[in-house]
Amino acid sequence: MGYSIGWLAVQTTDARAVHEALQVSPTMRTDEYFESPIAGVSLASGWLLFVAEDSERLIARERLTKISQNWTCLACLVEEHVMCSSAALWSNGAEVWSVSHDPGQGILHLDTRGSLPDSFASVQESMLREQRTLDAEGDGDVDYIFDVPLLIAKRITGFKHDEPLNGSLAPDKPVAFSDEAPKKRRWLPW
Repeated sequence: MGYSIGWLAVQTTDARAVHEALQVSPTMRTDEYFESPIAGVSLASGWLLFVAEDSERLIARERLTKISQNWTCLACLVEEHVMCSSAALWSNGAEVWSVSHDPGQGILHLDTRGSLPDSFASVQESMLREQRTLDAEGDGDVDYIFDVPLLIAKRITGFKHDEPLNGSLAPDKPVAFSDEAPKKRRWLPW
């Protein structure tokens, strides 16, 4: 099955202000594996990390536009069941760059926009080499291009969803968050 998450890293140490902006509150429950609907932690790289089961909760364009007016943000989508991934950096209310992979458009598909980070070229080249080597050996079951956006995000924040957290965290452990956002009514009985 795999991961189906959205994560948001916010470059600030002002956790309280970010919690208020995201309409979440930390609980006392640790969540080392990000299994709660929303969980978060401070990263050693100086970013605040939030991981959500509902990717739209944290990384919808409207939210990123608003949050990035105050802080630089990096948003990632991880949909392993269809092997789609994306990473985007936002600042001053606008997207600075984005990289996304959708294998439905071809195994080597990468959509890029904006001023890509310096790490893009080396990460892309490395993953393309791995993919082509594997494909030449006749093993088409692995999608290395899926990792391109996620590895770029890791180089910036120090976090990748499927790697051990040791070393990438500040002294804190990840905690579950309660969601204070107003709930939308999806169905009305009348």
